[in-house]
Amino acid sequence: MTPNALEIKKILLLFQDGVGLGGGLNRLKHVHARLIRLGLDQDNYLLNLVLKSCFNHSANTTHYTQLIFDQTHQPNMYLYNTMIRGLVSHDHFYQSIEFYHLMRKEGFLPNRFTFPFVLKACSRLSDYQLGVKLHTLVVKAGFVCNVFVKTGLVCLYAKCGYLESARKVFDEIPEKNVVSCTALISGYIDVGRLVGL
Repeated sequence: MTPNALEIKKILLLFQDGVGLGGGLNRLKHVHARLIRLGLDQDNYLLNLVLKSCFNHSANTTHYTQLIFDQTHQPNMYLYNTMIRGLVSHDHFYQSIEFYHLMRKEGFLPNRFTFPFVLKACSRLSDYQLGVKLHTLVVKAGFVCNVFVKTGLVCLYAKCGYLESARKVFDEIPEKNVVSCTALISGYIDVGRLVGL
C-alpha cells in the first residue's frame, strides 16, 4: 500500500470505530472523494471500508453505497458480502437478494459470511423457495456445521412455517446458542405449537 492508501485506510478505520463520524456522511464523502483523486477508487479493500462506514453511519446511505458499488470495475467477494450484510442490516431485503443474485451471476459462490445474511433476507421475505436452494448450496459448500448458517436455516424454516425442517436443522446444530433456540421457539409460538419443546 502506498503512503496515501495507508492514510486513507487509517481514516476509514476511524469511521469504522465511530471516531471519525463527527462530520457525518459529508465527511465520509470527502474521504471517498480523496480516494478517487488519489486513483484509489478501484481498491477493493479501501472501498470495502468506505461501504462498511456508510452502512455503520446511517440507514439513509443505501443510494450512495449502490453508487460506489456500481462504479467499481471488478468488485470482489468482500464487496458483495458487505453490500448484502449492510442492506439486510437496514431492512432492504429485496435489494440484498438482488445483490446475491448478481454475485452468483458474476460467478462468486456464497461463503460462511454470505449465507447467514441472505438466509435472514429470505426469512424476512418468507422466500421459502430461495431458502431451500440456499440450503442445498450450504450442504454442497460444506457449511453444514457452521452455527451461524444453521441458525439462519432454522430462522428461515420457522418463519416460513416448516417447523419440522426447522427442528431437524436445529437438532443438527452442534453447539446451540440463544439465537438458534430463540429462532425455533419463535417459530413454534408463531404457529401456536409451543408444546413439544
